[in-house]
Amino acid sequence: MLACGGSAKPRPVTFEAVLDRAFLAARDGRLPGDAAADAIEGALWRGGGHPALGRYLAEAALVRDALLSGSRHGSSHRALAHVDPLPRGLSPESPVFEVAYELWRFLMQSTPRPPESRRLR
Repeated sequence: MLACGGSAKPRPVTFEAVLDRAFLAARDGRLPGDAAADAIEGALWRGGGHPALGRYLAEAALVRDALLSGSRHGSSHRALAHVDPLPRGLSPESPVFEVAYELWRFLMQSTPRPPESRRLR
């Protein structure tokens, strides 16, 4: 508490703590350019505004669907070679399918920063 009755703790500037800390450090001249770029890129990723996020989510959904429901493309070539067919995955009516889908959604939500393959720099 200050003598004037105010608080010495700075008020948040943005919607997330990481960006607030970066802003305060930059204001005091203590934030290197690389750290500022990382903080901004991470905030864009978490906020849903990163340029590479759409493609990342689309690719992840494709992988999810191939894992859960099975890939027919690979199985058709195995039949010609007289090899046992690959399993088709889970049926959407299966209760395990619903659990696996929710687990995938939960794991995808916990990506706090872009993967290295999706970085802007």
